[in-house]
Amino acid sequence: MKKLISLICVASLLLGFVGCDKQPGNTASNGEYQPPRKTSTYAIVVKDRNNQYMQSMIQGFQAACDELGVNAISNGPDTPSAAEQVEIINDLIEKEVSVIAIAANDAEALSPSLQVAIERGIKVVSLDSAVAASGRQLHIQQARPKKVGRVLIQAAAEIIEGSGKLAVLSSTENAPNQNDWIKWMKAEYDENPDKYAGIEWTEIVYGNDDSELSQAKTRELLEKYG
Repeated sequence: MKKLISLICVASLLLGFVGCDKQPGNTASNGEYQPPRKTSTYAIVVKDRNNQYMQSMIQGFQAACDELGVNAISNGPDTPSAAEQVEIINDLIEKEVSVIAIAANDAEALSPSLQVAIERGIKVVSLDSAVAASGRQLHIQQARPKKVGRVLIQAAAEIIEGSGKLAVLSSTENAPNQNDWIKWMKAEYDENPDKYAGIEWTEIVYGNDDSELSQAKTRELLEKYG
């Protein structure tokens, strides 16, 4: 029976964001940093609030805002939904927040609302999962997608000793960062046919960032290709 390895592509982040707005901190005449006024409000919009990794992101964001002396708002849909993120963004625009940091569920779908935010003077940064360049002023890339994708294939080949079937279990179909990783996984596989001659690329499935669904999808893959 051929071996099967199912690679689970999940979002990962090293959050290094410190926002800036129209009321940034200043340097006093003695050279000491003066934090921005408490009236500034920074907001973070995560992929979904039930994801434990996103919860850790929120905690780090809150801690950073406390250190800076600004108000913090955290929000996100209960499940990975770009449409709900758009609603949240529009609400933050109405609240006239100073900064929006967002981990995108869809690179393109969020861009129009974020463009409006930028036009209103709100600073926009994406992190973990990028929005389209037109909808942000900065993106924080925690790791090079090319490196991540290629190493995933290389590691899989080493684990199964160059022989077996390979499937990818990702989060959602429109997740920008996971799709970027998968693109480079395919590139590594396709560009090295001799190296991966004994490995069959089967399919990509999605667990929608849900642990139970992801487990069910994994079992299906094992039954189908195991």
